Amino acid sequence: MKNYVPLFLTVCILAASCTNYKKLTYFNNVSDSSSVYKKGEAIPLAVYSPVTVKADDILSIMVTTIDPAAGGTDAINLISQPPMKGNVSSGNQQQAFNNNTQGFLVDKSGNIELPVLGTIHAEGLTTIELKNTIKEKARQYFKDPTVNVRLLNFRVTVLGEVARPGTYNFSNERVSVLDALGMAGDLTVYGKRDNVMVVREVDNTKKAMRLNLNDAGIMSSPYFYLQQNDVVYIEPVKNRAVQSDASASRTISIVTGAASVLAVIIAALLR
Repeated sequence: MKNYVPLFLTVCILAASCTNYKKLTYFNNVSDSSSVYKKGEAIPLAVYSPVTVKADDILSIMVTTIDPAAGGTDAINLISQPPMKGNVSSGNQQQAFNNNTQGFLVDKSGNIELPVLGTIHAEGLTTIELKNTIKEKARQYFKDPTVNVRLLNFRVTVLGEVARPGTYNFSNERVSVLDALGMAGDLTVYGKRDNVMVVREVDNTKKAMRLNLNDAGIMSSPYFYLQQNDVVYIEPVKNRAVQSDASASRTISIVTGAASVLAVIIAALLR
């Protein structure tokens, strides 16, 4: 019986190692057969819904038209965005909005104020819909206007067990949870890949959804694509808390020991 004890312990260690490895990898249910290497494997993808403008968003809006004085060859800017000032955190570093970061602020009523065109309701519209709305109104004042609308403050906050927690700004509107985690330097080995939380504001309430990065089915979740101001939280594994407590205990022991030695030395010198 004693001869089987080492074998049993070895099997347990190997099984635990395999389990831990599977928890660290993404998309475990994607087959690793040779056919996948040759032809790939189809993974259902969530239907992307374009983000809509919300109160307090900052929009880049440009309205241009051809300058007739230049023989119809040069474009002139009829409406451009005024400078906005503020602070935004990216990767734990503060970056100030300056004159290079400009935009029109959507007020609490969901409106924007544009030169010449006046008040336009923007909240609830996609940037494409807002672009068409502005273009229709601009045609009343300008000939063949061209309108460009972009969301300047598409920011996502990533917290918890990632390499670089912080708030990140994205230049495009189609951002997935994988994009956000990539910007934050990916999960640490202590992050729970099967329990990633996405917190989103919906109709003036906060709604949380849990995602499992071990499962490729995450890509079909309605929370796979993020919206502006979403928060992604990576929960630590239980061992992380235990290790943190152990580290803190070691630090206290070292400090206490050093203080005791110092006290003995001082007492000896004062004799």
